[in-house]
Amino acid sequence: MNIEISVEGERTISTITGTIQHKQHDHEYRDKDRDQHKELISDMICLMDGRVIVVEEYGKVNLLTSDGKLQKQLPIPGEAWGVTQINQNTIAITYPNERAIKIFNMEKETVTKVITLDKACYGLSFSNGSLAVGLIKDEIRIIDLEGNTLKSIQVESKSLPVSLCLL
Repeated sequence: MNIEISVEGERTISTITGTIQHKQHDHEYRDKDRDQHKELISDMICLMDGRVIVVEEYGKVNLLTSDGKLQKQLPIPGEAWGVTQINQNTIAITYPNERAIKIFNMEKETVTKVITLDKACYGLSFSNGSLAVGLIKDEIRIIDLEGNTLKSIQVESKSLPVSLCLL
């Protein structure tokens, strides 16, 4: 699977192209032209240091180098969906089937905290010490890093809140 990402920030615009090899799992589709199995990407982010996290839909969390090469699959159990960065070494990942957000230290490669919610969670964004979480059906919930609800926003939607951007 080739991934092309354009990154714009304080540094110049750069393009990252990489190839990720994936294992088969239940949520795959068949490329009719090539008759190959491919994974769907549910989320991706550019980290502060230029590396990239790519989350396979209900699957693995892949760490890519800044030039797009697969560095490693992060050892986080469960069926991941959304990802956001909290600080230089910490990311948060949603697990809809577990109704949970896992806080993961990338340097130590450990889950440091699990925030349990009352609904399946998908999209995720972090800003000013708070997480914005897209919950199934019709809610975006703003929570602190302890899981306390700061604000609940009801939205009119017939689709999953799969991607969020918090400014």
